[in-house]
Amino acid sequence: MTTTNAPATNPMVQYLTSLRTQEAGTNPSYVFENRASFLEQLRADAPWFPTDEQLHVVTKLDGLIPELAREESWPSVVVLTGDAGDGKTQFCAKLADSLGHVGPLMPVTPVNHWVIIKDASEIPEADLVEILQGASHDSGRRILVAINEGRLRRLARGALSKRQDLVERVIRPSLETWLSEADAAGLEEAMRAHRWLVLNFRHRFHVRAATPALLDAWTRAELWEDGAACGSCSARETCPILANVTDLRAEKPRAMLCDALASVHFSGQRLPLRRLQAVVALACTGGLSCEKLAENELGAMERLRYRYYDVLFAREAVAQPIRVEPELLCRSLAPLDPGRMARRDVDREIALAAIGESEATSQALPPLERAALEEVRATGRSGDEEATSVSGKLALLTRHLRRLLAFSRADDSADWQRALRLLEGFARDGDDTALLEGLTQGLNGLHRQGGNKERITSRQLDPGGFREPARLALELDLGLRFEARLERGPVLPEEAVAPWMESCPADLYLVVAAEGDPQSSARLHLDARLVAALLGSREGFVQLGALGSYRRDLARFFGRLVTLAASREPGPRVILRRGGERRALDVVDHDETPRLVMEVDA
Repeated sequence: MTTTNAPATNPMVQYLTSLRTQEAGTNPSYVFENRASFLEQLRADAPWFPTDEQLHVVTKLDGLIPELAREESWPSVVVLTGDAGDGKTQFCAKLADSLGHVGPLMPVTPVNHWVIIKDASEIPEADLVEILQGASHDSGRRILVAINEGRLRRLARGALSKRQDLVERVIRPSLETWLSEADAAGLEEAMRAHRWLVLNFRHRFHVRAATPALLDAWTRAELWEDGAACGSCSARETCPILANVTDLRAEKPRAMLCDALASVHFSGQRLPLRRLQAVVALACTGGLSCEKLAENELGAMERLRYRYYDVLFAREAVAQPIRVEPELLCRSLAPLDPGRMARRDVDREIALAAIGESEATSQALPPLERAALEEVRATGRSGDEEATSVSGKLALLTRHLRRLLAFSRADDSADWQRALRLLEGFARDGDDTALLEGLTQGLNGLHRQGGNKERITSRQLDPGGFREPARLALELDLGLRFEARLERGPVLPEEAVAPWMESCPADLYLVVAAEGDPQSSARLHLDARLVAALLGSREGFVQLGALGSYRRDLARFFGRLVTLAASREPGPRVILRRGGERRALDVVDHDETPRLVMEVDA
């Protein structure tokens, strides 16, 4: 294949860059209405560019389209609600296409027996309500409406409030963040009775399915090194973009990326498809474009700044030599950054490679990393003592290679990965044994009782937060035994909703109840970072800074345990430890408000 002197421009890079939400000056083709004309222009310049079908990521929602197209399908009104970028408009367009509609969607588009409202915010509220009230299964007229959650709530409070049974049994439960199995069964029955199907995209969990599918569509060799653009590019041997795309075809980097995004999801971060696309596109391109690479000569170490494993964890913009703004989601990924987690075995391996005593490690590295490693070695041989000498470059290289090795080995050894396995195992399969034991041991560890993983200890060094070491002479004996269990939600209606959305109960709770009285309980909301911190707790609050952001949650949780204990006999006791002595102090109750009163002889 012939090679030209000038670097080529790959339209796939332009496409991926356009999916970025933080890319200044780019066409916002992540917005559905802007996408068609942008893609037409790319295909006009490069007829080999993938078709819409080749770029489309198949999800469970695609199975709902032929179901709704059937005349005998049960819903008269289908409501899609959620955040911007969830894919509501695209679903409307695909249903319209399946029904034979040609051309762009209007705010209200009649197609056969359906009326499709692609965005309810584009039409007056009175008109919207009139259309919804005109739906009738008997007449065959059906409605599909995409509406943001705020406007749907306003309709429930206002124009639709006269239909109280519909609002109370269908709309409001569909918008709840928590649904038990009983709630889901009641919602299913009510949906079928009213013939309203409400799909709340906030309940979607498509990280595990969508991320590999996006990479499959975007990283095919014929679009890159085997294609017309990269195949003839003079810069492809040192191109960070092509290196990223090539690496992200492998299973282990994909698994690590999916784990990191899943951990963010289980930490309470919403991942609409638009935001997920943006961060995966950033991983592929490193935030670069072919034009910027042609204008700038990057050194070996500089190229590593734009590798997928580096840009994913960027808190701030990469300023030099080519400015790249991180996606907002990268700030949520930053606490998981393996580059800032020292590991003796990994760091020793990197150091030995840097001084030339581990050629096996050097040869196993990708070409761009080998070039950076050789740059560090060359600096060491030169005897340069300036600020950018071997020690500074070795520190930078170590952080880069920690990230690379974490992605290429995917050994699940980090606390956050262990926490994710336990949370996801319980959320998906109800497997609660290991998670419950880990949480119990961790919470007991905060009170230096970490060996106990059977039940929450009644002997607590600090029930309310963090204490200075000098104050750890006080111990609280609650005098009450506790039983712990886990709860998960939301549970989706089994037949009406669950078949059409990838989902996973992500609101998880530890519930600790007084023994023999399950109704008297304290609840602790769990997320991936709290669980990771608890799994690492060994020496109490004062030794575990990672729990700082959860101080109030833990204080309320342990405070609730004190309240439960104060209502029982014999009630809690405060114990003062001094030297080898332990002295119990009184606990009294004034005005039905339990307080701890400590009386110590002078």
